[in-house]
Amino acid sequence: MLIVDLEQKRLLDKTVIVITTKFGRPSGFDSSGGRGHQGSSFTCVLAGGGLSHCGVYGQTDQQAKRIVPNPVCVPDSCTTICAATGVDWQKNLFAGDRPVHITDQGTPIAKLFA
Repeated sequence: MLIVDLEQKRLLDKTVIVITTKFGRPSGFDSSGGRGHQGSSFTCVLAGGGLSHCGVYGQTDQQAKRIVPNPVCVPDSCTTICAATGVDWQKNLFAGDRPVHITDQGTPIAKLFA
């Protein structure tokens, strides 16, 4: 409903919606009957922001262990969000006199800006 409301009010291109998880889940159950954590992958859904949405970008294998194709690291994901919201991701923050990169030197996902 949020996406539809933003679109109807012509605000969707000015708004970035981000839904993300902290880890992935393997496809099968483990020996305890649960679905363990898969630290090598996670899910992120982006909507709006004037991004060129292309459906799924980056997928895992059937065991959810390897990202194939188009792996995206956390710094690239954060940089993409910054770029979509107009934050200059190339600037530094400062901890005293020490410069700190905003996104750990990530690069925006170019395909989402095409």
